[in-house]
Amino acid sequence: MSIKWASLLGRFKQKGTTLIFQGGSELDIEGQPKTEIGNFLCNRKFSSGNIIADIEFTTVDQYTACDIILFYNPATRYFVTAGLGAQAMYTIRDFTWICSRSGKADYLNCRESHGFTLRCVTFSGAVL
Repeated sequence: MSIKWASLLGRFKQKGTTLIFQGGSELDIEGQPKTEIGNFLCNRKFSSGNIIADIEFTTVDQYTACDIILFYNPATRYFVTAGLGAQAMYTIRDFTWICSRSGKADYLNCRESHGFTLRCVTFSGAVL
């Protein structure tokens, strides 16, 4: 089955199996620049095992990040992610109205035009 993507937030393009986020910055309601966010869903279900993503950032700052949404509850808007960047090199985060973080290493280790591989392993609901 081919992977089909839909955007909840942000712009993207797809080349084969590659998803390319076309982010940038936008203005908030006070006219201040803010980093654009992209949330994309695909037509695959995931309950346990491995998810692997190859990631490359074209620019890097303290807000640069790429996370994989591992769990989402639409009734409560609670979700769990694993990713790279956003003030830490790698993170596991959960979001309700605010973000709870668990991050390691400095985000400055995320370099522009350098390929990273993110592997998420879950077992019985735990992210390993």
